[in-house]
Formats: sequence, structure tokens, C-alpha cells
Amino acid sequence: MNADDLAKEAILRSNPVIYYKKWKIFLFVLPLHDGRWSANGEIEAVDGDEPEMLQNTSRNFVSTSKLQALHLACEDAKIQIDDILADPIG
Repeated sequence: MNADDLAKEAILRSNPVIYYKKWKIFLFVLPLHDGRWSANGEIEAVDGDEPEMLQNTSRNFVSTSKLQALHLACEDAKIQIDDILADPIG
């Protein structure tokens, strides 16, 4: 494993993973220089033990509260999952 792989593993171990409708939501949160928090996430559809699709939600949510930033990123990821499930081709 190279240094980049080790860094990614450390980030994934230190950030929450939420399960929603057979999808994984990987949340990432970082402190900003002004004391606020920035959070975003990636979603992954799981088929058995292998990931089927990985998609970056790519929206950043900024809040004065770490939990609020994580909550906003999580809710946005859930909306994206619901949209994909409602229209899997589009």
C-alpha cells in the first residue's frame, strides 16, 4: 500500500459511514480556518460484497457546527440516492 492509499484508509476510518437503502454514504468533514466546518460525501451502491457504483455528491456544506455540516451532507446524499432509485437511467 502506498502513502496515498494509507491516507485514504485513515480518512475513511476516521469519518462516519451511514447505510441507507442498500447504499453507503461516506461523510467527510474538515475544520475551516475561520472556525466553521465543511462537510461533503460520497455514495456507493453495494451489490453483495462488491461496490456497484461510487458517486461523489460534490456539494460542500458549511456550518458553525460540525454535526450540522455532517447532517446537511448526509441529507443531501439521501436525496441523491432517492433520485437515483426513482430514475435509475436518467
